[in-house]
Amino acid sequence: MAMQVSWSRPANTLVASVAGRIDGGNSADFQTALEKGIGEGERNLILDCRQLSYMSSAGLRVLLAMAKRFRGADRTIGICHLSDSIHAVISASGFDKIIPVHTTRSEALGAASGSDLASEPEADESAAGHPREADAVAPIPIRDSINYDTVGDNIADIALFTVEKHEFASGDLPPEVRAEAMSEIRDRLWQDVERWKELRKEILAGMFQTAGATLGEVLERKA
Repeated sequence: MAMQVSWSRPANTLVASVAGRIDGGNSADFQTALEKGIGEGERNLILDCRQLSYMSSAGLRVLLAMAKRFRGADRTIGICHLSDSIHAVISASGFDKIIPVHTTRSEALGAASGSDLASEPEADESAAGHPREADAVAPIPIRDSINYDTVGDNIADIALFTVEKHEFASGDLPPEVRAEAMSEIRDRLWQDVERWKELRKEILAGMFQTAGATLGEVLERKA
């Protein structure tokens, strides 16, 4: 399904419910949808991702932009209902140190309002016309052939996100340092990809060897 953002305001807190997939192809649309839905006076934002099936590193950069917007002592931002795969990306990137990650919407609302809402039942959003998480488009299985155009897009996004995350915490880098860091990060990541390509060949060869050996063992037992 296409990326969708819907809005609600429980406990006087703005909640953006995100559904579908977010990748390099629609991350700009995702950022535009969020910016259009957030008024000038908003001080609290929750991103409910229970129906989000996939998010690439391009989506992380949009979340970082939202973190910058809601940065400050009188502002809060949180994210909740992450799938295991998206939570793994956010944890691996260190993004959970920037935006608090909550298990449920009630927990996130309680953190935003400073009250305990964890015991309140959560609304079933599928009743409002949203698809259930199980019906969302599944991420591309890792066993599929690698699309190196997609890898290149992700490398560029990861490089940008890494630099922007540093700048979020420590201030803007000088332009020449930023450019050098971006270039070296991209080069190192491509070197990693080349090593992983060779490792993939070794793994495939090992799998064929295991398959052949296993067949031999079965035939020997049956002889």
